[in-house]
This record gives sequence, C-alpha cells and structure tokens, in this order.
Amino acid sequence: MNRLLIILLIFISFHCYAIPEIYYLKSGDTIFGELISETKNDITIKTDFGELTINKKDLQQDEIELLLKSGDRLQGLLIKQTSELIIIQTSFSTLTINKTKIKEIIFKDKIGLDDKTSDDYRWYFSDDQLLDIWFDPTGMTLNRSEIYISGLSWAVGVNDKLQLSSRWVNYFIGDLNIRPKYKIFESSDINSIKSFSIGAHLHTAGLPLKYELKDVTVIEEEYNEFTGEIINTESYIEEQWIRVGSTFEKDDWDEEQWNDNPGESREVWGEFFAAYSQSNLRSTGQGRTNYTFGTSVTYFPDYELMPRVYAALDFDILKNVKLMSEVFYDPYYVPLYWGWGESETDRIPVFFDIGFITNMITKNKNLWLGIHFQQPFFVLYYKF
Repeated sequence: MNRLLIILLIFISFHCYAIPEIYYLKSGDTIFGELISETKNDITIKTDFGELTINKKDLQQDEIELLLKSGDRLQGLLIKQTSELIIIQTSFSTLTINKTKIKEIIFKDKIGLDDKTSDDYRWYFSDDQLLDIWFDPTGMTLNRSEIYISGLSWAVGVNDKLQLSSRWVNYFIGDLNIRPKYKIFESSDINSIKSFSIGAHLHTAGLPLKYELKDVTVIEEEYNEFTGEIINTESYIEEQWIRVGSTFEKDDWDEEQWNDNPGESREVWGEFFAAYSQSNLRSTGQGRTNYTFGTSVTYFPDYELMPRVYAALDFDILKNVKLMSEVFYDPYYVPLYWGWGESETDRIPVFFDIGFITNMITKNKNLWLGIHFQQPFFVLYYKF
C-alpha cells in the first residue's frame, strides 16, 4: 500500500501550472512572455531573454471560432488574448470575453500569409476528450446527444451532465447491464477544466472480472505407457486464482472443478465509482495534459466489497494522438502475463498500464484505434 501512495504522489506532483501569454509572429516564431506596455503600434513584453518590443504588424492574426457555455457560437479575428480574456473582432462588433465563459476555441487559417495551413497549426483541444482510461472512468461525460460506440460498449449523452452507457457484448449472456454516469461538479475555462462524476454499472447476470485465491485439489496420475492403466495417483492442495462468482461442480467427465462460465450466473451485481479529472492547457499552448484520480467498489452476492483505486495521466502528443498511462491498486486483478491458474500469494496488487490512441490510421476524426499493455490490449471506438 505504501508503494501505491508513493506512485500517487508522483502523479499529483504534475501540478497545474500558470499559462504564460504566447505571441505568434508572422515569421513563424513563437514568443512566451508577460505584457509590460502597449501602444497603438507596438507591444513590449518581458521574456526569459529580456524585454522585447514587437511591432503589431508583425503579430500573427488568426481567425477563430468560439463555442460559449451558453451555446452561442462566435467567429472572427483574434485581436488579443491574455490569461483571463479573449478579444475578438466579429462581423458586428469587437467583443471582450472572459475565458470562464468559453467552452471551446477553434483556430482557423492563418491570416495574411500565402501558405495557409489547416486548422491544426494551433489547437487548444485534441480531436477527442476521454470518457475512460481503458476501463476506468474519468470525470468527463459526453455532451448532450453525443453517441459513442466501441467494440465492447455504447454510450449516449442524455444531457451535458448525464451519460448512459452499456456493455453490449454482455447481452449475449443475458446481462442487460446499464452504466449511468453523472457529473456533479464542473469548473472550466480554456486554461483548466475540472470535473467530478459519480456512477454505477449494474448487471443482471454474468461475473465480475475479479479473481480470488482458492484452495484447489490437484490430482496427478501416472499411467502405464503400454497399457494406459493408472499405476499411481497423487493429490495435493494448491492455491489458485479463481474468478469471483465461480461455482464448484462436476464436468462432463464427472470430475469436480471450478466453473467460471459467466453465462451461467444469474446473480444481480454491480460496480460503483467516483472520478475526478483535470485538464490543463500545456505551456506551449498546443493541446492539453489530463489527470484523473478515481476509485470503484464492486459488489457481488456473498462476497466482501472489492475495491479499486487508480490514477491516470494522458496528454496530447499531436491533435490526433494521445499517450495514456495509468497505475491502479486492485487486489482482485490478475494480469494475463501471470498465466492461468498460477498462484501469486506474495504479490503487491499494484499494476501499471501504458498505451496510446490515434485516429491517424483511420483518417477519420471520429474513429479511434489504440493499443495498451494490459488486457484486452486493443481499443476501437467511434464517437459522433
């Protein structure tokens, strides 16, 4: 447990940092600094290499689109941007807007240059906001009317706070499961988004993907290689990891063993979770770094509550590539690389996962593919 606390402290050490003002020049240079003074024609900023005066004609002007929390959309020319405000010249007026009222900002083409670029030369948000880190929920939810479909599940945004999802592959074993997720808190502006959600995953059948140590009788028989007759039988007790909810019964050969077929269980069970996420604009002004801390507890009849605690970090390498990492504590988790039936009695139940997702391969903004270290190893989903 002490090791888990150390790892969590490492994740927490990635603290929210102040976003400096960024000045983009038509030459392609990017300068970080603090505004000292401003005249009609020039600005003077304090940088790490001293004070610098820039002619306003040399500043890069951008066409942007703002999506406000009120639902309004504004388009125009970005005049000025500070850590708190954005000033935009629209077709009808010059507007000063507090960043706390802005939900999303999209940069369009460069203005005044011959080599116009796509809208990803500057970007505050990647092509997607994660709802889960692999199978652990984040504090974020789908927006109203958004739909998510993956190789295992589906989800829909009922409104901007309530999301409903379900693991559709479980329908084949009669598990009519539902997973509501409700955002009870959100504080956001362009620089930082904080969100806290709670929820549950309720099942009508099947077994949780949890394991426990059980005493298993192992029988070893020695045969006569010529006649095939049993000449010696030995048995001993061995601890093995058995899936939670498995039953001990006879198989087709009249031998007793643990049956972990989830399709034969009709118990009602569920998982309850809470997750906090924070998304910070990176100091470069390109993309975001996202932190998630969460916990869940699984209930299954006749078992003690099964806890899980996790911390995750994901950040935008590119607008269409996310790197994701996670550490989690789960005493009921068994990774595939241990091997089936293998006993690990002295293990420390802290595990790691790392991987990435991207839509570069699919060439579709909404279709994402990914790979990671823990099972099931591959990710595929579409969001629209």
